[in-house]
Amino acid sequence: MSVHTLRDLAVIPADAGPTPHTHHGESETFIVMDGQLVITAGDDEYKAEAGSVVHVPRGMRHSFRNLSRTQPARIYFLYTPGGMDAMFNEIGTPGVRGQIGPPLNDADVKAMAAVADKYDFTFD
Repeated sequence: MSVHTLRDLAVIPADAGPTPHTHHGESETFIVMDGQLVITAGDDEYKAEAGSVVHVPRGMRHSFRNLSRTQPARIYFLYTPGGMDAMFNEIGTPGVRGQIGPPLNDADVKAMAAVADKYDFTFD
């Protein structure tokens, strides 16, 4: 039996996304609700639009970026097994429902680096 955790809807600001990273303990699945992303997984690159589902197995280097320069994208993250979702409560500034958050800044990157060992991921 595996546990799946579906995070709240994530809003990805225009032309934004995380740096390449690897989850060593869980797989990550992206479910695109609105917008268009480019998702890089290993050596492959996928254009994912609303309705797309992209699965990245554990241990695979990946990143994603919202392709729009003006509009946010909305996605769900699914982690298997669950647990990685708790990281979001420990980093960054809490969001405000209905408002687009700012892009990542140096403090956000430092906060992610501070919990990387706890959540078993690395920046590549």
